[in-house]
Amino acid sequence: MFDSKLIKISKKIFSAAFTILVVFLIVYGAFNYQALKTRFLYWWTGRYGDEQQISSADWEPLSARDIIPGDTSEDNKLQDIPDQIIAPKIKVKAPIIFSDTYEEALNQKYLKKGVIIEKDSTGFGKKGNTLVSGHSSSRNIFRKGKYDTVFTLLDKLENGDYIVIYKDQRKFTYIVRYKKTVSRHDLKTVWQADFDYTLTLITCWPVGTDLKRLIVKAEYVEPETGSSVDY
Repeated sequence: MFDSKLIKISKKIFSAAFTILVVFLIVYGAFNYQALKTRFLYWWTGRYGDEQQISSADWEPLSARDIIPGDTSEDNKLQDIPDQIIAPKIKVKAPIIFSDTYEEALNQKYLKKGVIIEKDSTGFGKKGNTLVSGHSSSRNIFRKGKYDTVFTLLDKLENGDYIVIYKDQRKFTYIVRYKKTVSRHDLKTVWQADFDYTLTLITCWPVGTDLKRLIVKAEYVEPETGSSVDY
């Protein structure tokens, strides 16, 4: 008699737990459909899709002159190239917007237009740390912005992968050195300048949550040799 009741209770608990799990997966999938689709396609085919393919001409290194810090001469400019970040490994190509505020609501508006350079960043090609934020998922079923999943595949970047920045018609080449998942409150690691010229990419992690932060640390390098810049 006792065993029969225990079995019935166990079945009810299992049924309730299974139902909750199914509902959670449906809701999670609905809110993060675009990000999950992107990750699935990357796993399945190794690419996003034809509409987001990036030609090699967009990211191949040009010359060392393109990254000389502080060179404001006209002959060091790349004409008609908009401010943008390009990460060939994960097919990212997005506008970069400078944020002059700590206000979350305003930064969220900026993130709809691309990735943002966080306030207090030193700037590309300058000693210190430049922090660039982007969404891994919108977590909003009613909003499907073009850049809501720009950093969905940030975890796929590995040591040695290139990141190219175009800012004010100048090109800055970085090489990924490491990636790390940290607490959302670990500002020390996020803002830490691991190299003389550090670029930090950051996004919410895991995809579809706000639990932690995934950071990718990259170093500013000579584009032709991949060597650290020493100025």
